[in-house]
Amino acid sequence: APPKFAADRQTESARRRQEAKTAEAVSLFNVKAKNGVKWMKKNGVIDETPEALGKWMYENRNNGLSKRQMGEFLGGGAEYNIAVLENFLLNLNFTGLTIDVAIRTMLREFRLPGESQCIDRIMEKFAATYKAQNEDTWKFSEDAAFCLAFSIIMLNVDLHNPAIEDAKKMSEKVRENELDERGRARPLS
Repeated sequence: APPKFAADRQTESARRRQEAKTAEAVSLFNVKAKNGVKWMKKNGVIDETPEALGKWMYENRNNGLSKRQMGEFLGGGAEYNIAVLENFLLNLNFTGLTIDVAIRTMLREFRLPGESQCIDRIMEKFAATYKAQNEDTWKFSEDAAFCLAFSIIMLNVDLHNPAIEDAKKMSEKVRENELDERGRARPLS
């Protein structure tokens, strides 16, 4: 066989091996994200950096990766998880979107975990990314973006969770999120 044909076969073989590794990584990640990440690092699917895992999660989010496991991992409190979250969010484009549409865009990619501390961490990094991508249009602080984003999530929970009987009225939620002329939350007096 001519050398070009042999090189093509080697390239195809390498591609198939990489696809098989990716499929195994997705399968392990879907059972328990932490174990899947360890396997990926050990088997050379990704390197040790949070940038690599954030990119891998983004690239494989539509290849059968569990949205629930993604959310649990991205909401984790370890420095590595937080850095992966930051890098994952950098792949999303919130430029020119209103904050509610940007939240929906993010939540199409993974499912928020149930624990409020995890949600808090995710929404904090979301707010930083949103503010950075909308410097020209979002005239308020990063803290204001976080407060509004977190309140939108909590309002959604209040409205759609049957376990919550005494949901706040919309007018109360709006009042909680009023900003002063400098973009800071008004005191609730």
